[in-house]
Amino acid sequence: MVCMKTFKQFFKEDVAGNEFEFFTFFVSLIGQKFPYIGKIKKVSLPGTDIVITDPNQEIPFDRNTFPNAPTIYKADIVVNNKGVSLKQRGGSNVLNWITSSQSKRIFPGSHKIISDYARDVALLKAPVQVTPASLSIKESDWERIINWAAFDGTIDSKSENIYKPSPVPADVVVMGPKSGISLNNISVYNKDDYFENNKDNLIFLFRRILVGQQSSKHPGKEASNSKTGRRDTNREWQYEDLDWVKDPELVYGPVGAAVPVDRMKTYVAVNYHLRSKK
Repeated sequence: MVCMKTFKQFFKEDVAGNEFEFFTFFVSLIGQKFPYIGKIKKVSLPGTDIVITDPNQEIPFDRNTFPNAPTIYKADIVVNNKGVSLKQRGGSNVLNWITSSQSKRIFPGSHKIISDYARDVALLKAPVQVTPASLSIKESDWERIINWAAFDGTIDSKSENIYKPSPVPADVVVMGPKSGISLNNISVYNKDDYFENNKDNLIFLFRRILVGQQSSKHPGKEASNSKTGRRDTNREWQYEDLDWVKDPELVYGPVGAAVPVDRMKTYVAVNYHLRSKK
């Protein structure tokens, strides 16, 4: 299945996470039972000495000063001794900005099909979402990948061992809204049921990006995903033979460019993305 939409229909810019709301929510549940965890006795932040053992205990930070866990941590918080990954409904990336060399290692049997889609997206100049089944990826393969990325660690195609364990893995994934979190509006999963309940919402999102495109948040600086696109490891998905790439109106647009037009190339970025449930 292929569907074309604007990129903003998949991702919202500058949306703060809900980790602080989730933390206070779990603190309020101290003394109560929670799925896959049992009776909650303490809530802590990995990598810090912050431990809350009483629902009336003062929390030493607020939304603006919440100490987010490092990206290599799969668990955002620890409840009792269980790592908990917190996800805000609205979609999240399983693999962020896959390069062509990564595709070869992660999806060797489907790399050619993925590359064909990448070329089509470069020509179409519009994002395209594709289901894993459309790319001939076996369900067992993407089950292994999504479970690893959600609970166990990261995927690093540059290392000899492509699967890199997290120092703080997750035992439970909890999804909820940005605010107003309650037991009535969250979903709780462990590794046995996470994939089965979310597999119909997994997509590959192909997005055309200009190499050298300026950051919308930091004018005058190159966008981070543009830097990824011009790496040698992404050479297969870089295109210089498309006439529209050199069109100044298309190159500059509302964002502008950080490099001269005559040095412009385009590339295709691929996200392995988990959509919100319909």
